[in-house]
Amino acid sequence: MSGKKFIIILLSSLFLFGLSLYIYMYYTGWFDIFLESGFKGLYGEK
Repeated sequence: MSGKKFIIILLSSLFLFGLSLYIYMYYTGWFDIFLESGFKGLYGEK
């Protein structure tokens, strides 16, 4: 396997992972909670 092919496979897998993580957080409401109250809303008062 050449280096160029390895880099393409690596970047495409990282992109797919990031996209799936973004879609999961979007549909579970993570962004709404974070925008309303920041990290305190996500993790509670410590």
